[in-house]
Amino acid sequence: MMPEYDARLSRAGLVHLRRAQPDDRPALRDLHARLSPAAIYLRYFTAAPNLDRELDRLLRPVDDDHETLVALVDDVIVGVACYERVDPYVAEVAFLVDDSHRGVGLATLLLSVLTSSARRHGVHELHAETLHGNAAMLSVFRDCGLQCITSASREVVHVRIPLSGPPINEAWPATVVDVLRPPLVPVQQ
Repeated sequence: MMPEYDARLSRAGLVHLRRAQPDDRPALRDLHARLSPAAIYLRYFTAAPNLDRELDRLLRPVDDDHETLVALVDDVIVGVACYERVDPYVAEVAFLVDDSHRGVGLATLLLSVLTSSARRHGVHELHAETLHGNAAMLSVFRDCGLQCITSASREVVHVRIPLSGPPINEAWPATVVDVLRPPLVPVQQ
């Protein structure tokens, strides 16, 4: 079982991270309902994603090929992130953060925990695709503390992050380390 974490983000307060659970479906629907049309488009590359299919994918049982995390502030889900294995050593990652909690280090925090989980399950490299206009997500990848290799097609930036470098939470740049007070600590059960 993956541990749960509490972290203090200077501009978001206390954030609780845990594995997504089947009964999170209504809260994840609420998260999507709060998003701006621009945020939906940046995440799904369309204005009208199939939300039921997406929630089924996010909330299916966890295994070595799939992990979904949620971030809660005041018991409200404000972010979700997942990885999906696409070949034996590569997993694709994706993030969605509430409009009101963007730019506070939440996606970076989620990436750190996902990276640790992916490494434990034998993933050697993370992949992502994002639109050229999604500067915030590109910044998360660029500033994650690991090598970030990008290539671009017409509208999409393809991101590769080899996981052979140091653990992400030990390599964060100073700007991110300053956001986390105190560092991630497992919640006592």
